[in-house]
Order: sequence, then structure tokens, then C-alpha cells
Amino acid sequence: VPPPRASRSVPDFSDLSSAEDDEQSADLSEGGIPEPPNRGARRLPDIEEINSTLRASADRGRDPAARGTPQTRAENRSGFRTGFLSVLLLVSALVALYALAPQIATAVPALMPFLDSYVVLADTGRMWLDDMLRMVILQLQPAG
Repeated sequence: VPPPRASRSVPDFSDLSSAEDDEQSADLSEGGIPEPPNRGARRLPDIEEINSTLRASADRGRDPAARGTPQTRAENRSGFRTGFLSVLLLVSALVALYALAPQIATAVPALMPFLDSYVVLADTGRMWLDDMLRMVILQLQPAG
């Protein structure tokens, strides 16, 4: 003896229909068969339409919602780090060139005029910086 079949209940989707669909279902066509609802008014969004509105996180740099994301923070830190290390490397190279100018001029005599003018320029910059710091120190000391 087969078990009795459970009665199926028909789900109520009335909250999903629009007012236009309700009017059409109320109007019965000939023979008492309801007309099919107008599916053109309730279409699913087109996938191409959705994709065109989506942006990659790299394109959202000015979007306030993207500012606090870990990727954005990592990119900002990476940019700062790159700039800072570039300046540090450039200054290190200029200091090494200044300190090693006599040895380089001995090894490559053709560079001697360029190295001499660079050393004079660097010495002038050092003296200017020394004068500026001495003035600041004098202004910061209390008058006595």
C-alpha cells in the first residue's frame, strides 16, 4: 500500500506581482482562461547592463567607500614607501659621489672638472645650511 500523498500547497506569490499584472489576471479572456501576464514590464536586469556599472577597485580611487579598504591603504603605503626610498637612494648616491670624488677623479681624470664643480656646489650648500641652522638656534635661545 503506497503511503498517502501529502497535499501540495500552492505558494502565494501575490506580493511579487505588480498592479498591472493584477488587473490583467482579473480580466479573463474568452473561455475563462486568464491572459498571460505582461512579462515585458518585469524583466530581469541585463547582465551587460550590470557589468557596465561595476568598477574594479583600482578604478574606485576617489570613491569614498573604497578609501578605507585594505587594498587602497596598501597602495597608499606602497606609494609613500616607493617615493621615500627613491629620495633616500638619490641622497645616498649624491653623498657617496661627494665623499668619493677624489678617488673617482684619480681613477677617471676626464671627470675631474665635473667632480670639482660638484664638490664646490655641495660645499656651498653645506655652508648655507650651516648658516641657516645657526640663525634658528640663535632665535630659539632665550634673550639673556
